Amino acid sequence: MQIGDIELTLRLAVADARHKNGELAAATHQYRQILEMNPNERSARILLGLTLASQQKWDEAIDHYQFVLRRFPEDAMVHYNLALALTTRGQLDEAIVHNRQAVKIDPDHGPAHYNLANLLGSMASSVWPSSTIVCP
Repeated sequence: MQIGDIELTLRLAVADARHKNGELAAATHQYRQILEMNPNERSARILLGLTLASQQKWDEAIDHYQFVLRRFPEDAMVHYNLALALTTRGQLDEAIVHNRQAVKIDPDHGPAHYNLANLLGSMASSVWPSSTIVCP
């Protein structure tokens, strides 16, 4: 059973309000209910990913972001959110790929630029410790 646009909008608003109010379990439940009725609902899936990330349920958040990107590969914000989640899981190479993709899609995405620079910097410092760098 798919839900109509008005009901979907109302349910998303309720879930979003719960998330913003710190009621993460209730928001998670609401988003899951929406997805049971409409598994391809993009906003609910993204917001569920964000809510799960807020609860440090990184693997589940990653699954939802990847689901969205399979259908909407040009969503810079989802690439960025996926990169953040991957970073927390220590999957830095993949995080770099998704930050680069976010920057490619949206060159003005400042947080993606910042995180990409941090990731590349941390990877460079692990390869070339500061004591081995010689400045002329």
